[in-house]
Amino acid sequence: MIDGTIFGTGALVGGLLGALIVGFWIASRVRASVQAQLLTAGERAQRAESLADELRRQVLQERLDLDRIRQDLSEASQARAVAETRAAEAALDLNENNHVLDVGCGIGATTEYISDLTGAKFTGIDLAAPCVERATRGGRSPGVRGACGSCPCIAPL
Repeated sequence: MIDGTIFGTGALVGGLLGALIVGFWIASRVRASVQAQLLTAGERAQRAESLADELRRQVLQERLDLDRIRQDLSEASQARAVAETRAAEAALDLNENNHVLDVGCGIGATTEYISDLTGAKFTGIDLAAPCVERATRGGRSPGVRGACGSCPCIAPL
């Protein structure tokens, strides 16, 4: 027969070993869970960094596009200024005895300016009816008149 003390000691040692085994199992499960959470957090951080890099690249591209648009606008403004200067130079030779045909007059702002400056008469024509309507609206110089129409030999853009 087994002595009660030995039995009690065996049961105590068995209980301690069982508790240790359960403790190790719980610790390994907790460690695995924490590692999974850290990995998930690391993956999220990596994705966030990747998205941030993509946004930085897009912002840089938008800046480059904006700079290109500004450059194009500047060049267009310079070209317009040159054209207006040439028109003004040509207008210096005009007087009230001249009649000028402005093809593609738009709203007629330049035409009106040169008519006021020189006294020359102008007829402006344009394919866009709203532009001609605005150009011939009241308040224009008496020497400016407009017409709208189409020309079969010119294909509108």
